[in-house]
Amino acid sequence: MPTGACGINCDVCRLNLLGLCTSCGAGKSDEAKCKLATQERILGSTCSVLSCCVMNSKAYCIRDCNQFPCENYDLNPYPFSQSYLSMQKRRRQQPTLQMDPWGKPVTVPDELWDEILKKDLNLQGTVTLADVHTPGEIRFDFLNVITLIDLTNRLIYREAHGVMEPVDNPMLELICLTYFKKVDRLYPIGKDLIGSKDMKQSIYFTGKNRLNKEPVLRRFNNDHEEFVRCGESLGGKKVDLADTAVVLYPFPRVPIYYLLWGEQENYPSRISVLFDRSIEELFSPPMIWGVVNLMNSYLLTQ
Repeated sequence: MPTGACGINCDVCRLNLLGLCTSCGAGKSDEAKCKLATQERILGSTCSVLSCCVMNSKAYCIRDCNQFPCENYDLNPYPFSQSYLSMQKRRRQQPTLQMDPWGKPVTVPDELWDEILKKDLNLQGTVTLADVHTPGEIRFDFLNVITLIDLTNRLIYREAHGVMEPVDNPMLELICLTYFKKVDRLYPIGKDLIGSKDMKQSIYFTGKNRLNKEPVLRRFNNDHEEFVRCGESLGGKKVDLADTAVVLYPFPRVPIYYLLWGEQENYPSRISVLFDRSIEELFSPPMIWGVVNLMNSYLLTQ
């Protein structure tokens, strides 16, 4: 693979085309280890970026490492400028999923908060496996992270480094509130797995509303082991489906399955997302679209 661990595409470099330089390769590749050995032999030292990727088993730090851009770039002007690194830092801190499929900002109606306040929160805790012992608060796991709905102040919090921090993510807020508003009983799960094409309103998932699975396929197509690791870091479990598959739980009783098939003769690699049939009782098609896109964003940033 011609792209270096730092993200430089050697395919479009004249030095590579002329045979004057070879690609460092991905940090997980044998090519990278050979490059480090060559650098040590010829230069007496190695590239800190490449060394870090190899040591931490990251294919491409710009894609796979949550610490990018780190001091390996800040202390070294090669290969990116400080302006580029500043742009990366700024945009990585921006909230994701601010828009719906039609490019309109995601908004959270105040009525959702009002309707949850009218519910029997103790019952909600029972049917959702959430903790509502503290007045005005609903605590639950969302993809293996303690998440809190503060009904008094109308805020969503997520645990980070042992501290509950407010979250600026309207899609997460909308999905969580919709879920706790909608659930009114224990829905049976595990009997029937379906895709978006099998749903009663399957026509919704066409055109711009199509489930956006391709970024996950591009990220994990050639690294199923990393796919499983990222899924497990979100509280998911590997399951015996497809070539590789994991089941994730945005909510304790809402399983969603990601299935990957590697490239085979006459068949390209592909990905599927399957749901328990009960999801149609919990979410409308637009909310299912939002749940999948939200889960994609967490998978891609592990």
